[in-house]
Amino acid sequence: GRLDHNNRLHGRLANLRLDFPSQSNIAISPALFERLAPKLTTRKFAPYARAMHIARLLLLRHHPDLRRGRSEVLALVFDMNALWEGFVAAALRRHLDSSYRISTQTRKTFWRSSHGTTVTQRPDIIVTRGATTFALDTKWKVLGASGKPSVADLRQLYAYSLHFDAQAAALIYPGEAGLVQGTFVETASDASVRAGHVLGLPIGEGSTRAWMASIAREVAGMWGNP
Repeated sequence: GRLDHNNRLHGRLANLRLDFPSQSNIAISPALFERLAPKLTTRKFAPYARAMHIARLLLLRHHPDLRRGRSEVLALVFDMNALWEGFVAAALRRHLDSSYRISTQTRKTFWRSSHGTTVTQRPDIIVTRGATTFALDTKWKVLGASGKPSVADLRQLYAYSLHFDAQAAALIYPGEAGLVQGTFVETASDASVRAGHVLGLPIGEGSTRAWMASIAREVAGMWGNP
């Protein structure tokens, strides 16, 4: 309940709990699972074997190690880029006021071949407020010691600002750097001044709600409205 505030999901979880009667607490130990192991080979209990294996890993707090051990463990692998993008977008939708419009993965055709094939651009997040549009590109990686983003990331950001007619764009990283303002150098073909910021967002500790609210404040601060 502390990690998610979706009322519909909470309702489904409450209904699910009704399907499981209350049980008295028992002491969890390796010996308990050893006693249950023979039963899981029988035809009646075989369908529960995989669930019991996962329960054993979780309840005994087994975890991956650099050395080989006697027990197999469960490894959870997440696409952190996608998770970071979704988390930042959720924070903005939840804590920015109605003057901000948030959209994710907006596609526009960037290149078209003579054979009809196309390549699209998809900024992670587009934030619009009044006449100002920000293209946000979230990156789950740590900047180098210089705190300077890579050339490839800046080129991608500049392409987003041009193709989506954004007055400003920003790279969103996890980190302590805060807001580093910047502008793309004007050229003869593009006399407009386009901002290219870098925003480091500290990893929150404690309340997830407070962390999400701080992310929204940092992004709003790019408009001069923290």
